[in-house]
Amino acid sequence: ALRYNSQATGKGRRVAFGNDGARLFVCLGDMLGKPWFARLPLVVTLAGATSLSGCAATESPPPALVGQLLDDLKDQPGPIHFFAAQADLDQDGRPEWIVHVAGPAVCGTGGCDTLVYATTRDEFRLVTRMTVTRPPIVVAETSTHGWRDLIVRASGGGLLRSHDARLRYDGRTYASNPTTDPAQQLRHPSKGQVAIPAFKSFTDGQRLPVGRGRL
Repeated sequence: ALRYNSQATGKGRRVAFGNDGARLFVCLGDMLGKPWFARLPLVVTLAGATSLSGCAATESPPPALVGQLLDDLKDQPGPIHFFAAQADLDQDGRPEWIVHVAGPAVCGTGGCDTLVYATTRDEFRLVTRMTVTRPPIVVAETSTHGWRDLIVRASGGGLLRSHDARLRYDGRTYASNPTTDPAQQLRHPSKGQVAIPAFKSFTDGQRLPVGRGRL
């Protein structure tokens, strides 16, 4: 049976769910007195997933990846913060990077952008840039074309009902929009590992400097 307990943590609340030893943490922040973009994304969770970290991803990517991220977001005004996590998506023993970016310029009512980078020696290749995504972002146990499926939360942006969406690798990239085909709407929780947990505010992430001179 699913177990539930909660404890107050300052202005927010940490809610812990347990199922066969697996634990999930969801932070509910102070929802009053903050601009709309500081409250993105809405707090959601996948009941079958195991959290890899607390209420915010804390992995620091190498400077080369931050530089690539700056190149890919050079047309976006700040402020931008990001949450990063490594995961061996193609199961070759070398991890890829999942980066969720958030801020007033890169988020809308449907969510924010998530980028996936493959590692090639000392370079980072953008595999996909997914729009309107919300954490938790889960690396599923299932795979397609040798790459692990990704699960994100789809909510807002005109959707009548929020849902979890499975994004599959098609041999070249992942689907870029979890609200349209070929993304698969999930009716039941899917097992996997949480790469990017839910967070209270986009400012919980690492700040992306504007311009290479500030790296």
